[in-house]
Amino acid sequence: MKAITISLLFLFSATLLLAQDAQYLIHNSLMKIKAGKKGESVEWQNDNVSVRFDYRTGEFITYLTNTDFVKPGEDIGMTKESGATKRQLTLSGTLPISDIINQQQSAQNYKVELNLEADDLDMSETILFDMLINKPESANSKSYRMFTLNGILYNDQTNLPAFVGYDNEIQLWIIFTGSMNVQ
Repeated sequence: MKAITISLLFLFSATLLLAQDAQYLIHNSLMKIKAGKKGESVEWQNDNVSVRFDYRTGEFITYLTNTDFVKPGEDIGMTKESGATKRQLTLSGTLPISDIINQQQSAQNYKVELNLEADDLDMSETILFDMLINKPESANSKSYRMFTLNGILYNDQTNLPAFVGYDNEIQLWIIFTGSMNVQ
């Protein structure tokens, strides 16, 4: 009986270890937008951005809605749920995870392609991002990183309702911090 109990405890422990979530623990994230409208530069940010990053595969995904792109107070009809259909958009791709984990320098730059997709709009656009990863010297965790992705959305390709009336080039930043979820 004692051997069975020990075996079950060992099996349970191994199962918990294998089931451990391989997601980066995201501490905070935001999306920042800079665009031109009628000759003026306009900037705003959205602090309600959901980021998932798998530290085993490098799979990265940001979940957005069409109202995430709207400048607060700019288009009231877009920000009210009854005034506009909420569309799910994703920004996804694969980040160079082994380089990120083994990063030796305090700052490292990469070029990454991410796909912006909206199924109900039949939209799929590839956006080239400059990605800066900072590894703070003073961080408590060796896996803590600060990520800044900076890319250009082209209004004539995406045709997102939130950008009607803006210039063609929309600068987009995804900024987040996180660390690996390891014990």
